[in-house]
Amino acid sequence: MKVKIPFRKQFEQVMLSGKKISTIRTKRYGKIGDTFEAFGAEFKIIAFCPSVALWAGKWLYKEEGFEQLGEFWKVWDEINPNLERNALVFVYFFKRLG
Repeated sequence: MKVKIPFRKQFEQVMLSGKKISTIRTKRYGKIGDTFEAFGAEFKIIAFCPSVALWAGKWLYKEEGFEQLGEFWKVWDEINPNLERNALVFVYFFKRLG
């Protein structure tokens, strides 16, 4: 099934280059095998797991396309200003198709 997952424009290059291979979300968007389009390319969800925001950010910031953990948290707090670090989140791993 094709699903819609929104991404900020700032992630275009890291997604298209394959540097960003995961996204941490506060709600469910799809399941393993679903596809989505972003920045003119098609991606497939290859893994999914629920997690805690603090754990996911601490261990997956590079998979999220960031070089430094602090960069990840800065953007995370802009997107989710009222979310506690112990909140339940959903981690999606994906790959670019084609």
